Amino acid sequence: MDQPSISKDRIFTKEYILVTGIYFLISLNFMALLTTTSYYVLDVYNVSNSAAGLATGIFVIGSVVSRLFAGRYALAVGYKRMLLIGIAGMAIASAFYFIADSFASFCVVRLVNGLAFGIATNTGFTIVSSIIPKSRSGEGMGYFSLSSIVAVAVGPLLAVRLMQEIGMDSVFMLATLAPAVGAVLAIFLKLKPQPPMESGNDAKKIGLLDQFFERKILPIAALCFVMYIGNGSITGFMAVHGERLGYVNEASMVFLATAICIIATRPFVSRLFDRKGANIVIYPGIVIFTISMFFYGFSTQGWMLILGGALTGIGLGAIQAGTMALVVKLVTKERLPVGNSTYFLSLDTAMAVGPIIAGSISSGIGLSSMYIVMGIIMACGIPLYYTVFARNTRVSQFSKTKSGT
Repeated sequence: MDQPSISKDRIFTKEYILVTGIYFLISLNFMALLTTTSYYVLDVYNVSNSAAGLATGIFVIGSVVSRLFAGRYALAVGYKRMLLIGIAGMAIASAFYFIADSFASFCVVRLVNGLAFGIATNTGFTIVSSIIPKSRSGEGMGYFSLSSIVAVAVGPLLAVRLMQEIGMDSVFMLATLAPAVGAVLAIFLKLKPQPPMESGNDAKKIGLLDQFFERKILPIAALCFVMYIGNGSITGFMAVHGERLGYVNEASMVFLATAICIIATRPFVSRLFDRKGANIVIYPGIVIFTISMFFYGFSTQGWMLILGGALTGIGLGAIQAGTMALVVKLVTKERLPVGNSTYFLSLDTAMAVGPIIAGSISSGIGLSSMYIVMGIIMACGIPLYYTVFARNTRVSQFSKTKSGT
């Protein structure tokens, strides 16, 4: 049984740095494949937009299923062992993309890859969130999440370039090597004994639902579900949208603009959360993210797509930083695996259904109109956040007092 050792109020420990690097490599696998899958299956297998959305989203369906069990059994299996299982599974699954010779077999590989991804990301997030002092949760989770943000910038840009200049096999090679290197890094993690898992009697007292879900996180999860449906439409169809508008290069730059703006604003947003609480971060984030969707929908020039990407980075980045920090603040250390699982289940479910919904909508009204519809859906996040979370003054006060303000 293992848990990382911690130094009081210190963020950048050896384990923190190692897991951050591993998380980048895991996210690189995810983003490289996510942004090229729709284009690839449309070209190679000659399927519909809806089927392309399924091929993109089925990866996330796999991660949803695995997170249910990764969160429940992480303590029993051990954090390090569970992390290695997930990363090694990603590398092995990615190698099978080379031999997937039909749309059905390609989807099966995507599903297995997603299963392994869910295990790896949930465990990595749990390790890091158990290291970070609650008084610095905004900063700690903010810096850690930059690993996935850099992957958001590098992954699509590199994957699209490799696909265009060398071919899809080079993308599959990148997707295989990234988690393989991550598995090597994971070997060097040195973790201490962790809190014991609930006994059978304790588990019965907790209840079946609470063994797999953390109730304190459900309001946050509801908001993230709505927001990440929009994000799924971006990652799943931006490459195709850019090609049909005649701005392929600009479409790939959308992800770079998103990442740059998240990186630029993350330190400020994280400290603002620690000092002022969640509302001042999340409300503006929802508004800005909504506006970004309308830029995608009304784009007639390449720069409009890139500006939309920048607004996505500012808006979604604020939402991500705020909600991730809330998870750490609201959940006890013993419940972190389940709390993290609940949080990521909402993200993964949204990222799974997002491309499917986007593909279905765009099949009838086109990609530009689809992004306008997505903007309207994102705007619903404002009353949703108020209803399920912001008006709860007890939680709002908890958010502030725990940060030492």
